[in-house]
Parts: sequence; structure tokens; C-alpha cells
Amino acid sequence: MTDTGVGIKATELDLIFDPYYQASHTSTLRMTGTGIGLSLAKQFAERHGGQLLVASREGAGTTFELRLPFGRQHLRTEDMQEEDGVAHEEELPVAALLENDHPRLPGVEVPAGPPQLLIVEDNEEVRQYLHQLFEAEYEVLTAEDGIEGWEKALSHLPHFIISDVMMPRSDGLEMCQKIKQHPKTAHIPVLLLTARTAETHQLEGLGMGADDYVSKPFNPTLLQAKVTTLLRNRRKLHEYYQRQILLEPTEIVVADADRQFLENAMSVVEKHLEDAEFSVQVLVREVGMSQSVFYRRIKSITGQTAVEFIRDVRMKRAAQLLAQTPMRVSEVAFQVGIEDAKYFRKAFQKIYMLSPSEYAKQHRQSREAASTTTQG
Repeated sequence: MTDTGVGIKATELDLIFDPYYQASHTSTLRMTGTGIGLSLAKQFAERHGGQLLVASREGAGTTFELRLPFGRQHLRTEDMQEEDGVAHEEELPVAALLENDHPRLPGVEVPAGPPQLLIVEDNEEVRQYLHQLFEAEYEVLTAEDGIEGWEKALSHLPHFIISDVMMPRSDGLEMCQKIKQHPKTAHIPVLLLTARTAETHQLEGLGMGADDYVSKPFNPTLLQAKVTTLLRNRRKLHEYYQRQILLEPTEIVVADADRQFLENAMSVVEKHLEDAEFSVQVLVREVGMSQSVFYRRIKSITGQTAVEFIRDVRMKRAAQLLAQTPMRVSEVAFQVGIEDAKYFRKAFQKIYMLSPSEYAKQHRQSREAASTTTQG
């Protein structure tokens, strides 16, 4: 491709393929780009075993030459699309993957429809490209900067947020900090898009609570995979927690740090079960975290607020007492620090789908039957 324009300075030829670099003469143009097009084109060419070359002379114009090899021998197996028509797991819809991996549990609300994704990006072309990239698998919302992004995050509570870092009015780092410090939004995974050279942005983003980052110009397949994986891992944590509360065996594997944190928090609540005045502030202090960090961590692992987490642990102990002892419902409620019998029945039934008395009857009969069989 050749033009007869102003050309590019010789000192800049080695720089034009760098992400976000723009030649000096572009400052005089009425329309400018984002500085990622040539970098992205060069990556595509090299991924196909080819080259993108440039030759230019000031005042005479510029020539770009794209060279690509014939055939498929130079391509890696993972870079070639399957032709057998079989839908592999990575090709299944995101909603189906999440649903298949995590069957619905009693008392756990599973949102209908595709996951909701918020894209925060000030560049219209990039924003539209991201929308097109995800619209088949997600309900996509968009925002032009951190202020609009924060407002939409708070009002819609999406399942996932992808945000650029450098934006006018309010950047992605400021928005991420707000999201991770607010109890309504702290659990939402945030992935930041950063310039490859801006490692300080990556470190700052992770410090603000961002869950991951991807460098621009990005590989679309990698970006999609990261979003799917983060959502799937979050659902695994939620199911692991629910099975712990429902006293169900599970082979779900979660990160040791998350499991240890959950077990530690549960043990603190269990230690104070008979204390009706036990509060979130006491729990946070004994776990040894700041309140904002604890809120974010417990919400991301359990999907519950700190108050709901304490309630769930009380109900878990109540279920054990109802199944394993002859205690009356009112006695069990008192044992787990709940004085309001009506509230106890309502909270218990919401989790176990049975009233406390029905749960006790069902499990005590099962235990007695098992004991009789063993003796016989």
C-alpha cells in the first residue's frame, strides 16, 4: 500500500509500530487515530508467520508491504480453527459453561439470561469493537469514562467490568477504587486494559483491587478467555461456600488462600454463636483485616454481604443441632444466638428449603433408620 503524503521521518520509522506511538506530524491533522492500529496489524502479521514492512521518505510518501507465507505448515496447531464441526468446551456459550459447571443449589439464586458485562472505554472505535466481541455471549453495557462507568456499575450491578485505564474526567483506576470500596459493587470482577509499556498502571490497578489486566493492543481470544475464567472461578467459590453451608460433600477445588480465609472467618463466627450481640465489626477485628478489604473478600468468595455471611454460619450450626440432637427448635435458635423465633424460621427455610421442624424430623428419622439397620 503506497501513498504520496508527507512521509515519515527516518528517526521515527522504528517507533511507529510501538503501541500508542503517533508520528510527530499527526498533531497537525484534523483527524487522528489511537496509535494502536499499526501495532495490532504487525502482531497479526507475525502471528501468521509474516511481516509488515515500511519504507518512507519525507515529502514523497510512505509504502507499507504485508508479506504472508502460503499454506498452513507454518501455523501452530492451537492457532488453527477446528473443521470437524464439533463444539468444544471453549466454544460453548458462556452462560452454558457457567450453568453446566455449577448446578443450581437450594437457596441459591441463579440469574436468568446471559451474564451482564460493562465496558468502559473512551475511544468509540475500541468501545464498539469490544461490544461486538462480547455481544454474542453477554448482555453488554457501555460507558465512555470512569464517571459514567461508576454510575452504571452502581445502578446495574453487572457480573463483570472491562475498563480502559487512561480516560478523560475520571480514569479506570479511580473507577476501580470506587467499585472495590463500595459494599454493593466490591464483588464485581474488574479487568483493566493497559498500554503494554505502562507497568505502573498494572501495579496501580492491582493495588486498587483490579482482578486482572490485559495489555493493549490485546489478543481478543485471550481477553475473552480471561473474562470467562474469572467468572467461572467466582462461581466455583460461590458453590464451594454454599455446599459448606448446606453441609454437602464437595470435590470442588478452590485456592488455598480463599479456603483458609473462609475457614478462618467461619471459625470466628462459630466461636461467638451464642452471642446475640456479635457484629461485623467484631468479626473484622478478629480476622485481622480492614473493614473494606474484608467486605470485598467475603463478597467475592461467598456472594453474600458480611451480615448475610454471619447469618449463614449461624444457620449451618442450627442445621447440625437439629439433625444430630433432640433439642427443640426454640433451643436451637437460642444456641446459635438468635432470639427472634420467627426470624430464625424464615432465615433457616430460605437456605434449606424446609422449616426447622421439618428439617429436624426428616434428618432425625434418617439417622434413626440408619442406626436400626446397623444394629440389625
